[in-house]
Amino acid sequence: IGNERYYTGYIPSLYQQTVKEYNYTMRWLFRGGYTHAQTKICGEIYNNVTSWDLTSAYPAVMLQKSYPNTPFIMTETPLQDIENGKAVIFTAEFTNITAVTPHTVESKHKCIDYQNAIFENGRLYSADKLIVMLTEIDYKIYQQFYKWDSMKILYAKSAYKKPLPDYLTQAIAFFYRRKSELKKQLKTDKSEALQKEYLKIKGMLNSCYGMCVSRLNTTDIVYNDCGEWEEIEGKPYAEIIKKQFLSPYWGIYVTAYCRERILTAFKKLGNNALYGDTDSVKVLGDFSEIFDNINAEIMEMNRKICTRLKLDYDLYRDIGTFDNEGTYSKFKT
Repeated sequence: IGNERYYTGYIPSLYQQTVKEYNYTMRWLFRGGYTHAQTKICGEIYNNVTSWDLTSAYPAVMLQKSYPNTPFIMTETPLQDIENGKAVIFTAEFTNITAVTPHTVESKHKCIDYQNAIFENGRLYSADKLIVMLTEIDYKIYQQFYKWDSMKILYAKSAYKKPLPDYLTQAIAFFYRRKSELKKQLKTDKSEALQKEYLKIKGMLNSCYGMCVSRLNTTDIVYNDCGEWEEIEGKPYAEIIKKQFLSPYWGIYVTAYCRERILTAFKKLGNNALYGDTDSVKVLGDFSEIFDNINAEIMEMNRKICTRLKLDYDLYRDIGTFDNEGTYSKFKT
């Protein structure tokens, strides 16, 4: 069966096989946006801090990047699969892992197990042993921000990657264009009707990602005859996923790609990157040249996307780029 099968409504193949595996994967593999500050700056007041914000961060990577589009199957060569451009999810055991920059990126909440670990405000600084579940994108982030003596892969699966299906990317493109149009209109027309339409379209755009990671509920909460709330078994997992048209793996990868974009900027900014907040970077000083170079790469990516999706490049050239929101006279976190 060709890979196209998975883009004609056969989404159950892009779900975990059992509800137990689904719950485990979403618990340990799904990470949200990177929101953290250098520990040493907390409580201090800084001047000349510039804010750079990603334009529609999640919709952008949904248009720009490739995602798992075949079922994940067990692999004995995960690192080779990463080199070959596959999507790889794996559980790894690190020994003597330590942060190599002022930025600690792994959340304590996502550490399956650890020994003699040091955490900075909820983020891993070092550990004698660490067990975590990662995508290949997370692994690339680890390579930038940690060093370790050894890594043992305990479990690994891989899948082929491809851009998201047209029924999703075309919706994202439509909502983004309409949102941009309304945002421009709001500069001269502050009417309540226009503001409501803008918020509605913005919500629709954001939901393209949000629906990918909406929790599947296999239990129901009912009010029984005894006048008490009771949790009972709901529809079977296999039946629920038959009606899905978005894969949870897509949502997992959306946030991973966005963290990679933010943290790649952090790596280039070094100690000057003070704080990240999902889709923004607060940096000490003027580093316009670094962000301009990053934006040039993203805009070239957007040019290729517009050619593939037959979109007007002028309307989408800036999606996913860093926008200078200005400089704070005082900044504290």
